[in-house]
Amino acid sequence: MRSEPMGSRRMAILLTDKDLPRCLSMAEAIDAVERALAERRAGTAVSHPRSHWPVGSSGFTVTPGGFQSMDVLGMRVYLRRATANDQLTVVWELNSRRLEGLIVGSGIGAIRTGAIGGVAYKRLAPVEMTSAAVVGGGYQSRTQLLALQVARPKLESVALYRRDPDHRRLAAEQLSKELAIPVTPVNRAVDAVRSADTVILATDSSTPALQADWLKRGAHVSSLGPKYRGRSEIGPDLFEWAEQIVCDFPEEYRRDEDFLLHGLPRENDIQDLAKVVEGPIDRPSGRNTLFLSHGLAGTEVSVAHRALTNAKKRGVGTLIPYES
Repeated sequence: MRSEPMGSRRMAILLTDKDLPRCLSMAEAIDAVERALAERRAGTAVSHPRSHWPVGSSGFTVTPGGFQSMDVLGMRVYLRRATANDQLTVVWELNSRRLEGLIVGSGIGAIRTGAIGGVAYKRLAPVEMTSAAVVGGGYQSRTQLLALQVARPKLESVALYRRDPDHRRLAAEQLSKELAIPVTPVNRAVDAVRSADTVILATDSSTPALQADWLKRGAHVSSLGPKYRGRSEIGPDLFEWAEQIVCDFPEEYRRDEDFLLHGLPRENDIQDLAKVVEGPIDRPSGRNTLFLSHGLAGTEVSVAHRALTNAKKRGVGTLIPYES
């Protein structure tokens, strides 16, 4: 490794949520997550669980990550009960120890979660699917649908259910414009999911928002909301319905005594997404599949690295000069 003279000048890049659309597509984010999962499979990834540090009435959370083949390490930091836009993601080059850049805002986390979902859709959603349903709303629904459209470009229509009728209608209108396909607001969750090939659950519900007998044979379900005893957007019936259960960070669920499946036989059936990605795509058309999205720690770093690399090439963001 070549050393640099004292006082040499370096440049890092500062990005905000407004910069991300110009330097990161969902397809690129999905590719970055796939690379991170490959390193997890090879044992060259650092992916520690979230660390929570209380400070007075607040505190902060840190999610670190490092990937040897990508030559990066970094972390995402955010305060508890602070606004989402106050989050910070920092990336360093591993070998040179240079600060590559910083991203301020919550966008990178939401895109990362969408990209993890995109990897799961590529392996678990029906190959010839044309219809999807969303139960819930908000920014996570948007990034999940963007990822689903990348993974399954034959997607033709989406049914959307949210409890608030006005929010439901506005969300459907906005998503229709962005996805360039019909997104229809539906008055009941059961009517939204009944004929859907893929169902996205993105709620903060403490009671099941979906029942297994609502689903068609061979559907795929991705659950992003809580899955804990006494607080879960899905119930035991969905685990019985699923013939394949996959998670991006299964060891985190297994060590949590409050996890809905903790200590039950089906807990051992949960497959690691990193290993599912390794093999060929061989999803039978009639298989019921369930993805439990946890948020693999460190994947923010791989996605942020892709955004920062593109930003350098495209002249996006603010250059920050500093002395070594």
